Amino acid sequence: MMEIRKLSKEEIRIIYEERMVSDFPKAELKPFSKLAEMYDRGQYSGYSVVGSQGELLSYALFARLPAEQSGRFHYLFDYFAVHEDLRNEGIGTKFLRRLATCLPDAESVIGEVENPRFSKDGAEEELRSRRLRFYHRNRVRACGVTASVLGVSFQIVEALLGKPHSAEEIRELLQRFYRLFFTEEEYEKWVEIR
Repeated sequence: MMEIRKLSKEEIRIIYEERMVSDFPKAELKPFSKLAEMYDRGQYSGYSVVGSQGELLSYALFARLPAEQSGRFHYLFDYFAVHEDLRNEGIGTKFLRRLATCLPDAESVIGEVENPRFSKDGAEEELRSRRLRFYHRNRVRACGVTASVLGVSFQIVEALLGKPHSAEEIRELLQRFYRLFFTEEEYEKWVEIR
């Protein structure tokens, strides 16, 4: 049995300090102060998946921006991880299948998956390819958009919650999201969207 819970800022801080530092490469971690600042402005949220004993099984953190026309919101999967010992047990799949329930105000949910084409070796390429296959099995489509952020190359994906967005719409959304994370100077130096 598992339950999905919305996270408070303090719970995100604890996950950041206890889990994210080992679940993600240091180069991919934004400072917690940035996440807290965005949370306080209503631009950041998170969810945990907990087991029957209240143990943390998985977590997902999202950046959030208002959609211009609909009164709904665009979400960017900022971080998503399943506890290392519990991977391949269906926890991530169950969460993605309940995504629309967790984010009922979502007009779109997009994410970044490390691009297998830019892997250092065969093992890394297989891991990245496996992540892409996981998303594709769970109603998340490739958008035909790539991004390079801080030297890491990503394929951009979109959860199929409604009408898919065009590649141009996805590029515009990414620009808006990345400008939340970076100053204009940092954006020009470290971000490239194709």
